Amino acid sequence: MRLAAAVAKSEAMLAAMVMAWFHSGANPPGLRERTLRIACTVLDAEAAVGTEQRFTCAADGGIILEVSGSGLTPQVGARLLLRGRLEAFDAPRNPGEPDQRRIEAERGVDARLSGARMLRVLPPGKPTFAIALALMHARALSEFRRRLSEPYASILAGELWGERGALPPELHAEFQETGTVHVLVTAG
Repeated sequence: MRLAAAVAKSEAMLAAMVMAWFHSGANPPGLRERTLRIACTVLDAEAAVGTEQRFTCAADGGIILEVSGSGLTPQVGARLLLRGRLEAFDAPRNPGEPDQRRIEAERGVDARLSGARMLRVLPPGKPTFAIALALMHARALSEFRRRLSEPYASILAGELWGERGALPPELHAEFQETGTVHVLVTAG
């Protein structure tokens, strides 16, 4: 019981630090290059890039993480205990350069967990709106795939809610080459 309370308290403190960081515009103290264990629920999973898998995860403390690591095969709604390096997104270094922190904040992502390794699957946590929405999207995508052939199911999911992971990389590249990729990302 004491361990669970300590973990919950540290995750709440981490969430408060990240939120304060976004409002201040500065890098939060202790957030850069910090290795930790964190429990989170998978919200979406993107297509693997090489051996690296990427997905978005809602930490028990309330922050949303962009997770990347190899050997991970997450399912939407799964609650995992991960170990990885918590990192802040880069601030612009040159005038006119995009601010990665603001871009990710618009996506609803607070920080990055890189080099993630799954330690174990945990029992489901308390449901939140973000988790319920992610599960509805996963069910809808599954239904689209049952009723429509690919790539039509993935294109429809991309248009409706900005689903990025379902689209094959080759098709995404074709949309970029023709200048029509905006059709897929307007919902996202």
